[in-house]
This record gives sequence, C-alpha cells and structure tokens, in this order.
Amino acid sequence: MALHFVDYLTAVMTLLIVADVVICELIFYTLGRDFSNLRKDVETSEKLRAFGSLLLGLSLPLLVLGIEMDTVWPLPGSFNFVYGDMIIYIGTLLLASGLLMLKSPEAVRYLYPLIAVFSLFVVVYGADVQHYSLGQNPTVAAGMMVFEGLGGLATSAYLFSSRKLVGYAAIAFLVVAILILALTDVESIFEHTTSFASWLP
Repeated sequence: MALHFVDYLTAVMTLLIVADVVICELIFYTLGRDFSNLRKDVETSEKLRAFGSLLLGLSLPLLVLGIEMDTVWPLPGSFNFVYGDMIIYIGTLLLASGLLMLKSPEAVRYLYPLIAVFSLFVVVYGADVQHYSLGQNPTVAAGMMVFEGLGGLATSAYLFSSRKLVGYAAIAFLVVAILILALTDVESIFEHTTSFASWLP
C-alpha cells in the first residue's frame, strides 16, 4: 500500500497542473468571444472541440485516481475523502466539459451551474483542510484547493457573462493554484523518491 501511495500522489498533482494550464489556454483563447453566438464562429467551434479532446483525456486518469483515493488510499479517516473527493469533482467537470465541447461546443456556456457547484465544494474542502489542520502543511494544501475552487467559480462566471475581466480573474486564480501545485509537486517528487529508495533492498 505504501509503495502504491508514493507512486501516484505526485501524478495527481502533475495532472492537475496540466489540466489547469489547458483551462487557462482555453479561457485566454476565448477572451472576447460571445458564447451565445458560436454557431457562426466555425474556427472557434473547432478549437473548442480540440480543447474538449484534451479535457476528456485528462478527466479519465483523474477520475480513476480520485475514486481510488476515496476507497483504498492509505491515509487515516477523512484524509481520503477530502483529497479524493476534490479529484473526483475536478475529473467529473473535465469529463462533462470535454464531452459537451466535442459534441456541441456552442453549448459550453451551459456548464456554468455545474462548474460553480463543484468548484464551491472544492473551496469548502479547502476550508476544512485549514480548519482541521489536515496534512503535513494544511495552509499550503488549503490554499491550493481554495484557489482551484475560486478559479472554477470565476470560470463559471466567465462562461455566463463572456466578460474579459472575469476571464482574466479566472486565469489569475488558476495560475496561483498552478504555482502552489508545482512547488509542492517538486518537493514531493524528491521526498517520495528518497522514501522509495529507503524501501529498496
């Protein structure tokens, strides 16, 4: 179990970084575009389909790893659910977004209620991590989750309003989450590699 835990913890963080970067690129590309009038914008629709393929591909490993965290991750008590649920929510959002963007990119703006609700859950879990001091560095973990959630909420508002300022705010929140993830990911890679080496014969 310990080896299994070490093997994929950093993979989850890396996947989140990639997903956030793709979402930032998607928002930046669509800044200033009217989501309610995409049927006439063939070029943007095709771009959205391409982004949909990327999101769909990222959703599957996140969903699998999130479900595995909830069920067999070797951490005590609520740790599994707080971290595993967040990954499941993000994986579900990427899956729904990817499928819709592939099939009907002009309808992507209708995802905003789902994105808002799931993102709010992520913010609440971040607050729980800080309040109950879950993890080795709860402030950093909570900060990552809160900024992930705020990025999702701002993305939801951007899809609903198409306002550039809201889009820039979504990118800013996600960039902060990316930086936190990147710093902790690098630290975890070295820490887990050292731990893994100590178990080798």
